Amino acid sequence: MSVALGYNSGRKMLPSAIAKLSDVVVEAALGARVTATSGETYLDFASGIGTLSTGHCHPRVVEAIREQAGKCIMAQQNVFGTNTSQVNNQNRGRLRHK
Repeated sequence: MSVALGYNSGRKMLPSAIAKLSDVVVEAALGARVTATSGETYLDFASGIGTLSTGHCHPRVVEAIREQAGKCIMAQQNVFGTNTSQVNNQNRGRLRHK
């Protein structure tokens, strides 16, 4: 038997470390703008480290992700080694502003 929980009911079950601060559900994001499923657009003042320097969906970041996903999607760094200097050299100029 499954039970559907409303937003507030489910929120009570989340540890405070991962509780949501808003009811906004993101459909898409580009640069500093986030578009909600409601159609409203917001400036993202809460960006995390993954988007702070480039914004959401930066074309070069998206391309690098696509390329990597075609090779290996998940390679835990403490399990699988990489040639770090080779990876750094290949990517060093890639995300630089042109």
